[in-house]
Amino acid sequence: MVDHMMTQSAQLIEHTISAPGLSDVERIVRAFDAYLGGMMVAGRDPAALDELLEASIRRVGDRVMAFDGRFRSGLAEVVAPYADEALSAEDLVGVLYMASAGAKHKAESREAYLEWVRKAAQVVCRR
Repeated sequence: MVDHMMTQSAQLIEHTISAPGLSDVERIVRAFDAYLGGMMVAGRDPAALDELLEASIRRVGDRVMAFDGRFRSGLAEVVAPYADEALSAEDLVGVLYMASAGAKHKAESREAYLEWVRKAAQVVCRR
């Protein structure tokens, strides 16, 4: 099941990151939505999502870590134009990850989660 979910998410993420006609902010928001947004269901305890991700890592850790690495690489390509000497593309991806993690625990719905990811992407992409 985890492999199937990762395969579907990876395909959607790759399509989103390379889709023509989307702003960089929209690419980032759609990529995070494909990665975690579907798990952000109203009323779901964020700790349960953390537990699911941790269990996945314990069971199929290499594949989860490879998937996460591909996700981060794709995001790094999107944010690379906004990087400079002070903040690398990897730093900017880290900022987006931390915003996503915080939003995951505070947002009460998928839409609220995505709105916080959008705000973080807007900050990253206006440099």
